[in-house]
Amino acid sequence: MERRATASQWRALNPILSYGDVGTESDTGKYKIGDGRSKWNSMPYKSGASAPSSGSGGSGGSGGSTGGSGVSSDPASIVQDSTHRFVSDAEKALWNGKETGIAGENLVAGNLCYFNTVDSKFYRCDATNEVTCSGKLALVGNSVLANNSCDFIMNGKFVTTGLTPGNYFASDTPGQITNVAPVGTGKIVRMIGFAISSTIIDFNPSSTFIELA
Repeated sequence: MERRATASQWRALNPILSYGDVGTESDTGKYKIGDGRSKWNSMPYKSGASAPSSGSGGSGGSGGSTGGSGVSSDPASIVQDSTHRFVSDAEKALWNGKETGIAGENLVAGNLCYFNTVDSKFYRCDATNEVTCSGKLALVGNSVLANNSCDFIMNGKFVTTGLTPGNYFASDTPGQITNVAPVGTGKIVRMIGFAISSTIIDFNPSSTFIELA
């Protein structure tokens, strides 16, 4: 498979090409062949003015256009737009498991919610109430009004502010998360993720919880 982009686009994206894939600089004609491990900027260019155009040793014809293994002589160029484009390593690191759901009340981005199986809507989680902490949890992707739909983050990295690196738990303040486990009779202790920096939490709710006696 051949992929094409300008030299500056290749340098900025710095992707890892799959083994055997050819990356061609459309403005210079130079090319590299992927090994499935190395990023673009660390790989050497291959010899020759341009990428190979076809397999070798076609049957009974000229130019080897029908036989042998190799790169197609008419590869499809990659056209980028708002919904089809290359992504950077930084963007891929923030890909999440998302689910579209209905808000049962007004919610703001980052609220910790639980899925209510009675009406199939999401509400704010509260560590003082076992019902809201024992089932499926999610973070609100965008602020939303009651009875409207939005994306709910089921797992993955979520960008916010004011975090302290370390473990995070459901809070006894509805909809909030905390780096200090709740204390007190009847409180629910359920770990919901790990803050890897002051702005990114790796959201991965534990499947178990403890109710304090």
